Amino acid sequence: RGVGREPPTPIAETVEARILAYAATIIDKPVEHAAVFDAAGNVIYRGRGTANGVSIHAPRGAAKGRVLLHNHTNGTSFSARDLQSAGRYDLAELQIVTRDASGRAWIYRVQRPGDGWPRWSRDAAQAWLDAAKEVAGERILGFGEVAVDQLADWHNNGTHYAMEHLASRFGMRYNRRQVEF
Repeated sequence: RGVGREPPTPIAETVEARILAYAATIIDKPVEHAAVFDAAGNVIYRGRGTANGVSIHAPRGAAKGRVLLHNHTNGTSFSARDLQSAGRYDLAELQIVTRDASGRAWIYRVQRPGDGWPRWSRDAAQAWLDAAKEVAGERILGFGEVAVDQLADWHNNGTHYAMEHLASRFGMRYNRRQVEF
């Protein structure tokens, strides 16, 4: 399916601005927070979790085709639970806002593939992520095009490269970009 570096389809500027404004309010929270946005960029559901996860308690089907944003307190890209939830809610897009160990802010975005999200259990999603992390590890250690010297960046970049690999495999549109808050 090609390299997973094809960026997500742009969303309306006003919607993106509203999502970024919300992201700025949750990026430094010690626990995960989440919000589901409608097509106009309005928050329609919110959730507050723990340092390791968050749930949205929306009626079945209410988040379908919507954008869900949440923060990660650990500086990483998507987890197996995130990917499983994207399929369960049938989201149009899942976003994460987080800071890496150097304090840089990042937005990660992944969009539903044209043929729908993979239907995987959390164990299957974790197995795919683990395999992708091996690929990412080789890349970070200098066997590929990128070598990272700082151990702190391994955590952030490793999960990013793993998601690039998964996006390529499953036809997801994925990217990350640095933002300023």
